[in-house]
Amino acid sequence: SEAAELLMHEAVGRLTSLSVACRQSPVPQKWVGSSVALGFDCGALPTRSLTEASVRALLKCYIFDWGRSELNTLDAHMRLSQKEQQDRNQFWSYYVGGIDRLAFE
Repeated sequence: SEAAELLMHEAVGRLTSLSVACRQSPVPQKWVGSSVALGFDCGALPTRSLTEASVRALLKCYIFDWGRSELNTLDAHMRLSQKEQQDRNQFWSYYVGGIDRLAFE
């Protein structure tokens, strides 16, 4: 349906924006076990009287579950050992790659 097409386009746009934002981070993060939620209440189709913007606003896209994650800053990153910096690079690569794959598929 047209609503499904709009919602899929919105989901891809939001995930792509997240991917770009991740790449703009000044240092790699270690977001282990954090999750991405995509949702839409599919109990009833949106009425045709809704505007495109209103339909797009029905999409829910959240990142959550930060229990084992850390927010790395430039200062903190520079204080890490080379091994720890490589560890952050590896995990950040996994995370960004996962967001890319989710947006693509």
